[in-house]
Amino acid sequence: MSACLNNLGNSLRCRFKHTGSDSDLSEAISVQKRAVLLTPDGHPDMPRHLNNLGNSIHSRFQRTGDPSDLSEAISIYQHAVQLTPDRHASMPALLNNLGSSFLCHFHLTNDFSSIQNATSIFQKSATSIGPPSGRLEAAHRWANLSMTHNLSCSVTAYGVAMELISEIAGTDRTIEQRHTHLIRISSSTTHAASDAFTLGEVEKALEWLEQGRCLVWGQLNQLRSPLDLLRAHDEHLAQRFSNISGALEASGSRRLSQGIDASLSEKVSLQDEAHLHSKLSREWSELLDEIRSIPQFRHFLRPPQTSDLLKYAPSDGVIVVVNVHQPRCDALALVSGADAPIHIPLKDFTHKEACELRKRLLSFISCHKIRMREVDRGGHPVKLPDAEKQSEIHLVLEALWLRVVKPILNGLAFSVSIHKFIMHHLFY
Repeated sequence: MSACLNNLGNSLRCRFKHTGSDSDLSEAISVQKRAVLLTPDGHPDMPRHLNNLGNSIHSRFQRTGDPSDLSEAISIYQHAVQLTPDRHASMPALLNNLGSSFLCHFHLTNDFSSIQNATSIFQKSATSIGPPSGRLEAAHRWANLSMTHNLSCSVTAYGVAMELISEIAGTDRTIEQRHTHLIRISSSTTHAASDAFTLGEVEKALEWLEQGRCLVWGQLNQLRSPLDLLRAHDEHLAQRFSNISGALEASGSRRLSQGIDASLSEKVSLQDEAHLHSKLSREWSELLDEIRSIPQFRHFLRPPQTSDLLKYAPSDGVIVVVNVHQPRCDALALVSGADAPIHIPLKDFTHKEACELRKRLLSFISCHKIRMREVDRGGHPVKLPDAEKQSEIHLVLEALWLRVVKPILNGLAFSVSIHKFIMHHLFY
């Protein structure tokens, strides 16, 4: 009965999201409270039922803004976390809900202790043992809160997030799953790099940008993932790693999504589940160490090191990486023989301006059907731009020259002759 009531409550809350009917939400809370009352103490479903009840009460707070609902939701989430073993796969999801509630409490009351609680909870979730997708969400929120309230932890938080991104993107996934992560990977790496520039962590910014670039382009072009490369080296080792990674990802959602058709004999105690998940995590960690002991895989699922990137800088030129993000825009120059990348802030360039220039450039390209993905790339005559459109493209190039290219050349102390050379190739 408790499982039936819990499922009924979830369905009512789902209908509330579609209809906005307060009666649906009130009924969801009522039946989920009954589900909790009918669940025996120590039953493995209790944390799940409490979590779902907390979700419904939190939804009512979002609807009404009643502080008592938020306090009740926090209390229920805390109870669910207390009843769950530390190494259980559901822990990151439960902690994320609790952390979100404390964050709402801070926005409602400006109570600084609530933001401290939220930050530490997201940190615990990100560094716990559990599915990497839930932990990645927590790592992002931990990093964002740290940038505002605890700068000393932000680099660590972003480091955890970047490792989790590599872990998720580097294992076997369907094309649909890979594409789902592309935008988030790109946004996460540019955000992390932007904050690293703010903190003066230039080498970290470079490593994270390169990691994000490799992950995004590798998936866009369907190139071989790190697991594919490992499989080519040792198929058995790669398959073991893929199997354990899949089991870890699945274990976190199994308990929260388990339906009412599971018999009592099929249900495993929370402690047994925690032991099983802990065993999988230990095997995954040991296998990762084994893989990284192979010389060519020493950075498997890790960001590239700045020292390694600098080795590949050309002796007769400079590699420049430009990061555009809302708070700030920056460039990094990799010069052969340098001990570290050169950081060049682009103080006169903004994310808003970059979006506007991109919009103008795409409009110009689309108007003349030049190298657009959605049109036939076969041979066809190209209409020469009229004076107005020529002016448009020159405005784009001029802005890029003045706000991006020229500041970079100045930062590198290149001579005027080089300026003229670059300008010639830019415009002609």
